[in-house]
Amino acid sequence: MSDPSVCDYPHFRKGAALLAEALQGRSSRIPVFGQMHEFVAAQCGIPRQEFFTRPELMVPATLEIQSRYGLDVASITYDVYNIEAEALGQKLRWSEAGMPDIDRDMPLIRDRTDLTRIRTPDFDSVSSCQRVLRMHALFRKLTGIEPGLSFCAPFTLATNLRGIEQFLLDIYTDPAFARELLTRITEEVLAPWILYQKRHFPQSHKLGGVDATASPPS
Repeated sequence: MSDPSVCDYPHFRKGAALLAEALQGRSSRIPVFGQMHEFVAAQCGIPRQEFFTRPELMVPATLEIQSRYGLDVASITYDVYNIEAEALGQKLRWSEAGMPDIDRDMPLIRDRTDLTRIRTPDFDSVSSCQRVLRMHALFRKLTGIEPGLSFCAPFTLATNLRGIEQFLLDIYTDPAFARELLTRITEEVLAPWILYQKRHFPQSHKLGGVDATASPPS
């Protein structure tokens, strides 16, 4: 791959402009948009753990594969469901099959006493959070476009920290505990993380909460 310190990616800017026009209902055609992490890693021969932990590899690789295959816009995102959980101490599992996932055998929140683990991380020192900032900064440098900001929505984060089956049981058998977990996640982790990202990228106009667990296929 090329040196990311000197590369420029006008193809992405052109596609982003087309997407913006489409969202306003006035584009000349429908843009081709792709989320293609595993494909990019495979095409570039980058091991998954390196791909998802090294923005200096992931961002330019994604931009180059987007241009190579003629997609209008590539999703320059990351394993967004893991960032806050990892910052709290939740263990992850890595494989070459795809992006990392929560270690479902070792949930961070096993009982009520573990609620004390839900506290505001030191974002300045947590590697997962700093990785996100580096990714956004590099994306902006290479494309000239402000990054969109993301966070793991409360329900999905709760199920990642507690286990989805157990959290669903909590909602039925101990709703006060389930509510307290959601409240702490929202107030102690997500709100500060959102504000932290906004302080570093104040010109960003996009903020999205990803909530896969709360949005199962119909």
